[in-house]
Amino acid sequence: MATSLACLLLAAVASPALVEAVPPFRPPPHLTAAFPQGWERDFGPPPPGLALRSNGLPSESDALLHCLQSSNIETMTSSLNGSAAYWEAAQSDNLRFHYHPEAIVYPRSAKEVSAAVNCVSAHSPRTAIAARSGGHSFAGHGSGGWDGSLVVDLKHLDSIRYDGKSGTAAVGPSARLGDVVKGLWGSSGQLKRAMPHGTCPPVGVGGHALCGGFGPTSRQWGMTTDNLLEAEVVLADGSIVTASPRQNKELLWGLRGAGSNFGIVTRLTFQTYDASGEWVFTEMRWSPSLKTGADAAKVVHAVQTLATDDSMPRSYGFHVQLQPANRGDPPGGPLALHMRGIWHGERAEWERQIESKLLSGLKAAGAPEPDAKTITPMSYRAVMEEWDDFGKPGDKLDTLAERLVRNNFLARTRLTKGQKGFSLASLEGMMAPLLERAKGSEPTLEEPFMWNVYLEMYGGGGKLGARHRDQDVMGASSLPHRDSLWLIQSAAGTWGRNQLPRKAHDVLDELDEGFARALQKDGIEDSGYACYVDAREDAEEATRRHFDQKTAERLKKLKREVDPRNVFRNPQGIAGTEYIDEGATELLEAGTSMIHIRPPLAHPLPRGVRARRAV
Repeated sequence: MATSLACLLLAAVASPALVEAVPPFRPPPHLTAAFPQGWERDFGPPPPGLALRSNGLPSESDALLHCLQSSNIETMTSSLNGSAAYWEAAQSDNLRFHYHPEAIVYPRSAKEVSAAVNCVSAHSPRTAIAARSGGHSFAGHGSGGWDGSLVVDLKHLDSIRYDGKSGTAAVGPSARLGDVVKGLWGSSGQLKRAMPHGTCPPVGVGGHALCGGFGPTSRQWGMTTDNLLEAEVVLADGSIVTASPRQNKELLWGLRGAGSNFGIVTRLTFQTYDASGEWVFTEMRWSPSLKTGADAAKVVHAVQTLATDDSMPRSYGFHVQLQPANRGDPPGGPLALHMRGIWHGERAEWERQIESKLLSGLKAAGAPEPDAKTITPMSYRAVMEEWDDFGKPGDKLDTLAERLVRNNFLARTRLTKGQKGFSLASLEGMMAPLLERAKGSEPTLEEPFMWNVYLEMYGGGGKLGARHRDQDVMGASSLPHRDSLWLIQSAAGTWGRNQLPRKAHDVLDELDEGFARALQKDGIEDSGYACYVDAREDAEEATRRHFDQKTAERLKKLKREVDPRNVFRNPQGIAGTEYIDEGATELLEAGTSMIHIRPPLAHPLPRGVRARRAV
């Protein structure tokens, strides 16, 4: 039976000493040393002695492991399973970030999640707890974000159950987005339901929903988090509660945008929508026609003008992508510009409301027309499959196949504030360097990396705007930055287990700094986006970038009430108590002495092996 959250709030208010119940761990100076907080996988096999890496005193680690095993929870450690298996299990999707958890557990129910949380509280109170639904955090937070966390991997909680009477779906946190598409569509298309979310099929819906969840249908239906109606949550004291508009409303508000800070969500109930009828996949490509940076700037400016017009309907979601041209682009140009979108409606309506206006705008601006285009009517299921560039041919929504191939990248993100767009002059200042950069961007064995830039149409539509800007969803969510035009992401990555060379970092900085200069020139402020974290930021900076001051203070208050000892924490978490981000301690046997170290608030990039002993 779920515990009432009201009782927990009363207990927290009545016991202010809880805030300082676990003092920060401060090792004596003569035992302090700085060791790398994880190694890049590229450096080879797991380092010797990995089995000895621990989170606290040996007695605490032994007691925690004994408690987890006694609770019959599937548990993975290097000592139990061997370094190779543990090393693989600890890896998040992004190979840039690798951490060493105290242990990884695989619960099969909310009760087992609760038992794992209680084991930490009873036997290893310094240990941080991290939930992992899909492991796609840009900074590896699903694996802790630093060494020594207990990772609660929710892979067994992946069910998808649709309720035809209410039109809602109860979804396990580790259900992948591709599986959600297929599950709500029905094995033979009998349901034809959908919900808004991103487009990467192997992403877990749990983490995605709790940080926002923006995708091509969000302008029409809102973000994933806006459609979260109810959640089952395991709190820091091990209690299992329900957060909904009827009970624990403040917790539901916090989950909708900052959910990883307050507990482990074991079930999510979402509103779904009728996805029957015609959908249209649209893609326009420019490459040989982009003779100068000014040509590219005029195209983007014309697209922006269309998007900000009052007549722009919510039924169209799209992004603009810029990258060095590849074999899929019309030949003859170094830089490729793609405008890819999803239209909910008939093709003739898209041609009337979108294409004709865009072509007129391009002509008026003196911008080139597309060198190639694909306009294909199809079903919702088919259009979501078509959107993915990386899936298995014939079944791009096969999330298991995509999980076997990990990403290897770094990214920078800027979410513009307000509906003001870039000036043509600022766009020209950005596009000219991109064109020059593209001329020398062929990946080589010496410099094996690629780069691209995404501008997702986050807002637009003039007075009507996007669904996630409506007051009813804004007030119900802790995600404040909604009145935005562009969600901009610059990225540099490589393939396989290659190192990301120093030049890739320099290129990424150049791309991001170009947008920063343009925003400043046009007087446009920007924020961060919680689903696309920047590992360079500490907790204070991340909180400032992701939330406004009023929202941040409300989140900190909620944190003090439901997690006063900051059990659910990572390097960028909400700090609501005096016991902030001290992290768990770590023990590494070095020769005959035990060396205690604390993880830093954030990790430098790249994640190279560095070791420095204190003197």
